[in-house]
Order: sequence, then structure tokens, then C-alpha cells
Amino acid sequence: MKLEEFDLKMTRIDGLNMNQQFVERIVLDMFEFRDESCDDFVGCLWNHAKGNVFLIVWLLHWYRNTQSVQEARCSLVAIEFFELLQQKQNRETQEILKIASCLGTVICQDIMESVVKNKPNLLLALKKETEDLVFMKKDDDTHDYIFVHDMMQKAAMKLIHKKHMNAFCHSIGCQLWMNLSESQLQQHVIIVVDMLRKEYLNTKDHVALAGLYLQAAVKATKKSAFSIASTYAKGGLELVGSDGWIKDYDLCLALHNVSAEVHFCTSEFEKLDEAVKGVLDNSRTFHDELQARGTMVYAAGVRDRVDEAVKVGCDVLKQLGEPLPSKPSLIRSQFEILRVTRLLKGRSDSSLMNLPRMTDPGKLACMNMLSLIFLLGFGCLSLFWYHLCV
Repeated sequence: MKLEEFDLKMTRIDGLNMNQQFVERIVLDMFEFRDESCDDFVGCLWNHAKGNVFLIVWLLHWYRNTQSVQEARCSLVAIEFFELLQQKQNRETQEILKIASCLGTVICQDIMESVVKNKPNLLLALKKETEDLVFMKKDDDTHDYIFVHDMMQKAAMKLIHKKHMNAFCHSIGCQLWMNLSESQLQQHVIIVVDMLRKEYLNTKDHVALAGLYLQAAVKATKKSAFSIASTYAKGGLELVGSDGWIKDYDLCLALHNVSAEVHFCTSEFEKLDEAVKGVLDNSRTFHDELQARGTMVYAAGVRDRVDEAVKVGCDVLKQLGEPLPSKPSLIRSQFEILRVTRLLKGRSDSSLMNLPRMTDPGKLACMNMLSLIFLLGFGCLSLFWYHLCV
């Protein structure tokens, strides 16, 4: 359908470019600023937009939510700097800024220097860049490398072509993986894993990468980042593959246990049941099932399946040689109280406190399971809980 088919009167409106004085008036009104120090911001805005009305309006709306004209000026100046970066900065400085942009706005010294460890020209460029304080600086207290403004970090990332981004990040990850010490790798494992791309690795490296995914999942869990930990656990399981239980049993077992615990924290019980089933179906010994069965007890308890949780707990205790009746009689409970009282006769509190630390794995597993089902027993079966107390 053409416009000529309608009887409409159209008026042509010419959109002329703004002059610099008009742009200055708009900036002063929007930012409520009455100082000549905003002249450089107006100049940057004018040079960037070349007077184009629509681009100027768009840029001003972008910056109006910043806290001050100074922040807005820094942001716009950063963009202009990086437009000239490809032409005026040397290759080594560009490489340093690209690496830093992938690692974040604030970069740990160990991380940054490990990436350029075997590249003297890049180390020199890094030192010069932090001395010049144009784009990056080095914190005097933490020794972290910091972009002067977060817009500079975003603009620096634009130096990397989109189709090369994954390969570039993977190369950074490989340098970190190779150059970081074992303790440093444990500390920064999440950064390393986020940089690596499994599609660029040989199949023989998949198991080693799965081990890193396991460390990252555990670290993320400790930081209560459960959804992120779930992603790492899933990635590790994908890397070990369907034959992981045969070729890499210990790693596969650990990944399934972490996966089950993370899914418990995110209330994804179907995935939790799947991970636990994987352990129970493929475990080599009963002790290898203890962590998964403990997660089962937790999950059954929060899903209001208390009887099921108690049954699982009692089965575990029986397998460990400490049978506990699920439905104890009152006489049995009283007998146990007398037996414990007799064992404690003549013992002072200090002598009990100074008893040797429990080290037997079986006994420790029993105590762990008892602690799990203790409150559950109190909530549903009073006699059972009474028996647990003794």
C-alpha cells in the first residue's frame, strides 16, 4: 500500500545539525551545571556527534543518569580515546588493554602478570601503561590493575572482533592454567574456567578441565552462588562423558555429589534425584554412597517426607554397623539410657572434653547421619527421637 493512495497532506521538516553553542545550552540545562569546566565535555560531545541532532540526543539520554558531569565527561572522553586507539597506540598497548578488558574492571596482580609472564614486551607495555595512567592504574595497597573508568574497559573490549572473542579468551585461560601456581589456581579457578573454551581443547584435556570445573563448582557453592555452581557441575559432567564412571571414577563421583548438593540448594529436586541415582547405580563401595545418601535425607526432609528420610538414615546406620530401630520400644529406650548412664559413671565433664578426637571414618559417618535425622525424628516420631537422644 502506497502513501499516494491516501489523501494526506505531508509537511517536510529539515533536521539541521546543531551548532556547538546550542549543544552547550542543552548540556547546561540537563545537568544543571554552571561552570566552564564542562566545556571539554561539550567539545567531546560535539566532535563525536558532528552536530547530528539524533546522535546528540541519544548520547545525552545515555549520560543523564550518571552521578555527575565529570563521570559523563570521562565516559565520553573514553570512547573518543578508544576510537583513536587503533591508530595512535602501539600494538603492545592494544594487546594489554584487550587482555585486561576480558578479565574485568579490576584485575588481580597474579592474574594479569601470569597472562603476560613469558612476553617481556607485554610486561613492559603493562608497566608503562600503569605509569602513564591513561587507561589503567595499579592500586598502591592491593596491587590490583584497575581501569581508570569502567567505560574504558567496555570500549577496550571492542578492539577484539566478535568472531575472535572466544579464541582470544581461551588463549588467556590457557596462559593462566599454565602459569599460575597450584595455590593461585585454586584461588582464581573461577576466572580460569570462565576464560577457557572446551571446544578449543583436545579430547585428552577434557578430564583435566572437568577437574577445574569441579573446583569452580565447590568454590561457587562456598560463596552461595548456587546457580553458577550448578552450571560448573553440569559442564564438568558433560566433559567426563557417559563413560566417566569407568575411566574417571573418583572425578565423576565428586561431580555427581556436588551436583546433587547444588540442586538441593536451588530446590531442583528432579535433577537432585537424577544425580543421586547416578551415584547409587555406579558406586563401587557403600562408603562412596554416603554423601549422596546424606543429600537424600536432607531433600526428603525439606519435601516433608520425614518417614522416608528417617528410613534412609536408619538403613545407612545399619550398613555402618550401628543399627537403629525405626520404631523402638519404650523398654528398649530405657535400657539404652541405663547402659549410657553406666558408661558415664565416674566421668567428669573435663575428662569427657579431653577424650581423643574421633578419627574412624565409619564412626564419623554414623555421627553425621545421626545429626541429620535427629531433628527429623523430633518433628515426627517422639519415641524415635527419644531413642536417638540416648
